Amino acid sequence: MFLADCLVAASFADGEVVMGDAHADALWLVTSGEAAAAKDDSPHYSDVFATGDHFGELSLAQRPSSHCVRARGDLRLLKLDREHIKEMPATSAKRVLAKLTSAKPAQLARYDRAVGRAQTKGLLAVCSLLDTLTSTELDQLADNVERVELQEGEVLLEQGVEGDEVYFVEVGQLGGGANPIGPLVAVAEDALLRSVVHAEALAAIGGPAVCVKLSRGTFEKAVGGDCESVLKRDPVAYNRRLLKQSFDSFDVDGSGTVDKEEVAQAMAQQGVEMTSEELDELFATVDDDGSGEIDFEEFILCVAFSSSFC
Repeated sequence: MFLADCLVAASFADGEVVMGDAHADALWLVTSGEAAAAKDDSPHYSDVFATGDHFGELSLAQRPSSHCVRARGDLRLLKLDREHIKEMPATSAKRVLAKLTSAKPAQLARYDRAVGRAQTKGLLAVCSLLDTLTSTELDQLADNVERVELQEGEVLLEQGVEGDEVYFVEVGQLGGGANPIGPLVAVAEDALLRSVVHAEALAAIGGPAVCVKLSRGTFEKAVGGDCESVLKRDPVAYNRRLLKQSFDSFDVDGSGTVDKEEVAQAMAQQGVEMTSEELDELFATVDDDGSGEIDFEEFILCVAFSSSFC
């Protein structure tokens, strides 16, 4: 849908500013809840916008407004910003504006679902496990995921607890480990393949956060098969994933590198027993900087070269 590519879904809590002098650059369409406009700092509302209403169209023409629009209770809207309009041919822009400003609540609800699906699919794309899914399968996933809203300090994952869900950070940040985790990052994606025991607790930091949760059960129901079967559609990606799991199991400190002893253990898991001399020869081949440690790409080379020692 063309309109879904132009629109962005947005949510506001009670009292939050939707549009003011610093935000007057978009057309807003109310899909649920209410927004109220007041002039300058007046406590009295001059307009109230409910489901199906719109405001802000004059700002698309860069006309200044002295009104501030705030949410009254929980509010959800669709936004068409000025940059999208500027990129369209004039005739297309007029058609889009006419269609949106005349849309009935039921039509806006359909647009909202389409926009939400498109945004969720973009979020799911950060998980490499889902690379081989078709567009239809991604649609099914996007329609069945669960959004988890966290207040600052609220815990998403408990340390030491086993789970089979992958989380995608949509808004805000999660913390608890060495580095904060921000938007467009997948957390515990291997949980789609096997249950994962979380090494550290993660909670919302620096304010509220929103995550999208995809469980293994939801995945299997949506695509009609388990994640391993889906991965095997691309044998190269599947084998790379297995190697990454092996690599990560020995990279205990999360540094992104492993040493000779850890490589020897990983090779043994692959059924390859190596002597100290063979390890030295292998590292001389793949350890370019001579640090005595290798990263994942070099580890893949190790596995490839190790066949010569069998």
